[in-house]
Amino acid sequence: MIEATWAKLASERAEILRGLHTYADKAFVPIMEDDSAGVLANCVAEVRPSRILEIGTAIGYSGLLMLSVAEGATLTTIDIDEARVDVARCAFEAAGEMQNVHIILDDAAYVLPMLEKPFDFILLDGPKGQYQAMLPDLLRLLTPEGMIFVDDTAYLGLVDNGEYPVHKHRTIVVNMRKFIQTINEDERLLVKTYATSSGVVTIQKRKELWNC
Repeated sequence: MIEATWAKLASERAEILRGLHTYADKAFVPIMEDDSAGVLANCVAEVRPSRILEIGTAIGYSGLLMLSVAEGATLTTIDIDEARVDVARCAFEAAGEMQNVHIILDDAAYVLPMLEKPFDFILLDGPKGQYQAMLPDLLRLLTPEGMIFVDDTAYLGLVDNGEYPVHKHRTIVVNMRKFIQTINEDERLLVKTYATSSGVVTIQKRKELWNC
């Protein structure tokens, strides 16, 4: 699916994305799986956002993919890993997108409460154990027509297996299960689940219920 997305992009932009993909494989940097990236590209094309927020910059792969689909959009992206952000900055510059990107090198948990301007599209792909805690601010920042795209909701296949998680993954799995339960039980939200290898969920506001 992602190859089809790349085929629609300018050859130079596609080469930068492939280069990031190769770098991630060699440097063992976790980036979005191909099937999830394909869904992401389709969702961005559907929403056509002008302002994008990304939690989890990593090396800039998903951020550059979103900017490539949503031409003319601006991206605010947050990550705490300086070395990875430096790679992302180089990628954005190589693609001629740096003027459209605001990189925040900090913990998203501290940054989100201070953001005020709304976003049309939010990619949540940061610390998996903090999705539940970040949700109120993400919903506050989301425009009525916007979408939150959540990656890694399956978390190694441990979230939906019904088993008690081992200590190593317990906090993340328990918090992710709470997050999934919370969004599915909130009648103000329209939630859609995609059966990708890592698990993807999209969240939109039901405008007729949001102010009730």
